Amino acid sequence: MDASGDIGSGGMSTRFGSRQRARRRAATLHEPAAGAPVPPPPPAQLQPPALPARPMPPPRIPLRANRAIPPIPNTIAPPPRIPLRNGNGNGNGSGNGAAPHASVSVASPRIPLRPGGASYAHTAPPARPGNGMHPKIPLREGERTRPRPSLTPADGLLARLLSEHWASWGAARDGARVVITKAQGSTLAVLALVCATLLVTHPHAALIAGLGLITALYFTTGLHKIWLLVRGERALGREAVGSVPAAGDDLPLYTVLVPLYREERMLPLLIERLKLMDYPPTRLEILLLISADDEGTLRAAGAYTLPSHIRVVTLPPGHPRTKPRSLNIGLHEAHGEYIVIFDAEDQPEHLQLRRAVAAFRTLPPDVACLQGRLTFYNQRQSLLTRLFSAEFALWYNQLLPGLTHAEGDRRSGIFVPLSGTSLHLPTATVRELGGWDPFNVTEDIDLSVRLGRKGLRVAALDSTTWEEAVPKLVPWLRQRSRWVKGWLQTYLVHMRHPLVLWKQLGLRGFADFQMLVGGSSFLLLINPLMWLLTTLYVTTRGTHIGNYIETLLPPGLFYPALITMLAGNFIFFYSSMYACVRHNFNSLTRYTLLTPVYWMLMSVSAWVGLVNLVLRPFHWAKTEHGSSLSAMRDAPALTAGARNRRR
Repeated sequence: MDASGDIGSGGMSTRFGSRQRARRRAATLHEPAAGAPVPPPPPAQLQPPALPARPMPPPRIPLRANRAIPPIPNTIAPPPRIPLRNGNGNGNGSGNGAAPHASVSVASPRIPLRPGGASYAHTAPPARPGNGMHPKIPLREGERTRPRPSLTPADGLLARLLSEHWASWGAARDGARVVITKAQGSTLAVLALVCATLLVTHPHAALIAGLGLITALYFTTGLHKIWLLVRGERALGREAVGSVPAAGDDLPLYTVLVPLYREERMLPLLIERLKLMDYPPTRLEILLLISADDEGTLRAAGAYTLPSHIRVVTLPPGHPRTKPRSLNIGLHEAHGEYIVIFDAEDQPEHLQLRRAVAAFRTLPPDVACLQGRLTFYNQRQSLLTRLFSAEFALWYNQLLPGLTHAEGDRRSGIFVPLSGTSLHLPTATVRELGGWDPFNVTEDIDLSVRLGRKGLRVAALDSTTWEEAVPKLVPWLRQRSRWVKGWLQTYLVHMRHPLVLWKQLGLRGFADFQMLVGGSSFLLLINPLMWLLTTLYVTTRGTHIGNYIETLLPPGLFYPALITMLAGNFIFFYSSMYACVRHNFNSLTRYTLLTPVYWMLMSVSAWVGLVNLVLRPFHWAKTEHGSSLSAMRDAPALTAGARNRRR
């Protein structure tokens, strides 16, 4: 059969033959005969590259919902140290040609677990092979890169264990982690039920009783304020603690803790200010505590040439994200005999550490804390900063000396509301107390109560630290609401057993705690209601509403309430003006006439803090710094010309 017949026909035999010939041609292409040259393989780009085996993720550890962390005894040592990155990100501890910084994984002295027991040594895991550098990862497009460590599953597990440890260590065990206990909740529920029942069954009598209790609270807080003013005036005649600084270089090792978060703008100025401190660098250790995810501050620290006594401690991630948690990790890294806390915007007096050493050497051993004075260098920036400065002038120059340690008076200084900065303490004492409560957003007030409950006292240090007052309303409300929320946290925590607290603080300390923490917070919340009631009575007098309000104030209550209102407001006005004149803040005196406006703002912040306590009890509302950089650049000159004001 010719080819033309095969191609032109459409029979079965023709199709079958075509398939056979196709198979023979395919076999010829793919299976060469014996002895024939082997054809080259296809081009490499046509073959997909072999993918590396994907590493298995670390095994998950199942955690039960609401699993309680077992309590840790007070004598337990901190967790083993892990190598934390310095601010420049490399593993060798030096950067930008500066002298190598002291590594954060240096072994610290052994801490005994219990009397006569074995000691616990802080050890660092062995270093990884290589030069200590990790591959660079770009932060964002067009930005300089910096080294990042590659975490192994073991590193992630260790970081997780450390996070759980710092959330349950020391003061966190019985602190503000639990906002209200079951007993407190039951008590508040019973009181609310009783009040609601009385309002329904005997509304008129219930309202009169409530106004009587509020009037009594106003009266007692006013008397307490007068008592503090008298105590403060008497204290001004004594020689201030630490007025003569310690001389020479034979000084104890001092650790300065500076917690930072999103402070890249403030960091260069902060370091320059810390360099001005008059203390031997060989006896000084300054720890810049920066979160691992704070890219901006870490980048700023890595680009700065740090002296040998200043080093960066990169904090492992964890919950809660608060300042006291950072301080606890800094306490673990501290080697000094004493520690002091400064904030990012602070300008401490250059002799403050020497004054603190001299004070600790002369004071009795039960004085375990020194509180420095605080004032603002941007007092004239806005109306709000002027009112804020007048408030601080009254507290730190008049009331604080009346609360703190007095020579020969064993009852003074038992409870003193501390500040979050310029706070000097022996390191061993803080560790015995369990550090700071990471769930309390005013860790300083909580520490104040725990110092008093241990029988330790507070003294006022004759040294000033200049800070930045918040000049704008919204950031100020955010800061003040956090303070009020923390004061409410502290009150609820330490009033779980009131009789025990009374026994430990004594009558004076317990009264100061009730008036300054509980009473002040409650009055800030109740003030708007009383102002509204007073305004309603004045505007509706003679009407049905005004007559009913008048019946709520019978003569036995009306005159005490009237005297309390007039005398109390006069006392608050007078004390603010007196403090400004007494301590050379003359430019602030006329602004104290606007104190009622400031009280209104404080009440607004108190209600915001109460709402946050219910909705977000552990949220840390950060205060933004750097709004007065022009004033801050001139602040170092303050230490040269402004000596602590003598009374």
